[in-house]
Amino acid sequence: MSSTLPGVALAHNPVIRARILEYLGGSDLRATTAVFLSRCDLATPSASEARTPAELDCFLENNLDVGRSLWDRESFLVHFDLDYFNFDFPAEAYYDRPRIFGFMGPVADFMGEFLAEYGIRPLWLLTGRGYHFVWQFSQGAPFFRELVDWGYLPPET
Repeated sequence: MSSTLPGVALAHNPVIRARILEYLGGSDLRATTAVFLSRCDLATPSASEARTPAELDCFLENNLDVGRSLWDRESFLVHFDLDYFNFDFPAEAYYDRPRIFGFMGPVADFMGEFLAEYGIRPLWLLTGRGYHFVWQFSQGAPFFRELVDWGYLPPET
């Protein structure tokens, strides 16, 4: 049995590393389009600290969950989150998954079909409470400028 930590093995597996780098928008750490990385395994997400993509190995070698920024140097990334919440019984999604995913599945399927009508093929992610759809628009897309104009950056404090 190996004493290597799982994250260390991940950091050095070329297939897994290539897929992680692709998700960060590049083929090596110097050429990623993601602006920053952060931990996504914190009890208090607001306490996360932004790190450069060059620090990916530190995340992996310390077995930390890593999230990439939606802020990207070349694209507009979209993350549509379809999660189940029950305010009276917050853990319900974890206790009765067949029921929860039974009625969420058709909604997720509809979302996939709806996006496909517009030529969007998102990355579908399944979590313990639902679905995430992630896709991107290049800065050259005809409607990119309109999307940027909808957003705003808060004033610096």
